[in-house]
Amino acid sequence: MPAKKTSGTQHFGVQLGVFNTVANAEKLRQKMQAQGVPVVVEARVHVGPFATRAEAEEARAKLKALGIEESVLVMLK
Repeated sequence: MPAKKTSGTQHFGVQLGVFNTVANAEKLRQKMQAQGVPVVVEARVHVGPFATRAEAEEARAKLKALGIEESVLVMLK
């Protein structure tokens, strides 16, 4: 299943999972590559967990004060 080149700038992908360890993500990456499936592993950094949305929003305000403009509020399991 080779990746097909597309014209333009829009691309699509299929997320296979979110993992608590890089090792688990790497294991899946290797499995997919062995099958000829093009795959990319990304890293994410979460701040928290926080007990309430208000606490999370307060953390976002602190991060903004530190110069981190881009953040997204997410639900953590």
